[in-house]
Amino acid sequence: EMCIRDRRYSIGLSIGLEAVAVYEVAMRLGRTGRDLISSGFSALYSSFSILIRQKEFDEMKIITTDALLLLCLAGGGLIGGIYLIAPTLLQFWLGDIGTTMVEPTRIVCAWAAITLLNTPFWYQLLAGKSERHAAQAIWLHTLSVFLIIPAAMWIDISLIDVLLYWLAGSILTQVYLFYYAERRFGLVVASFSSAATATVIIVQLLAVIALAVLSAAEIVSPFAATVIFGFLVIALLFINKSRILSWYQASLA
Repeated sequence: EMCIRDRRYSIGLSIGLEAVAVYEVAMRLGRTGRDLISSGFSALYSSFSILIRQKEFDEMKIITTDALLLLCLAGGGLIGGIYLIAPTLLQFWLGDIGTTMVEPTRIVCAWAAITLLNTPFWYQLLAGKSERHAAQAIWLHTLSVFLIIPAAMWIDISLIDVLLYWLAGSILTQVYLFYYAERRFGLVVASFSSAATATVIIVQLLAVIALAVLSAAEIVSPFAATVIFGFLVIALLFINKSRILSWYQASLA
């Protein structure tokens, strides 16, 4: 939330209040999927705390891998759906002016998907008493946010330029978090290299890109593209149902 408030100030001072309004709409819509999904994983903190104290790192690896898979399925499905339906949804919501907000919303969706992936590793750092690295990542991103203000005094920048810059900064922040989480527990590479997780990420990413291209070419409507993507996500959930059920049962234990 702190970073989001900082972004509003930065956009207002560097571009103008109209850009703040566009950013607010894009952020509210684009981050919906991320907030809905990530909020359900807060229980990971207590689970990781117990496992780290008991040095049960094999069990921690299983939970992390299954949690990441479920995050990719549910979060990727919801965020990908918002990405594809954005043109229709924004036009229905705001009329013709909504068409100007599609690109900012989709950039925010990309940010939401990228930052969602750090959820289990964020809780690992907190549970492992490595809050310092998590805090450093936040402050580094906050610093990058405010660098836009002096830059706007020298170069002409748009809201899209700012959002792409922040997206790049978020990617670097994730790399920073992943590096320390991997160095601390050695589970980042193992989790992402899981065949099921890697397959889900690649299939969903390629599907969103292909359907967005078809939608832009008016071969399929944004609504139809979203429905097709929804059926794909349901198929992936069905394929991985045993892993999802085992993770759910373990979370209840």
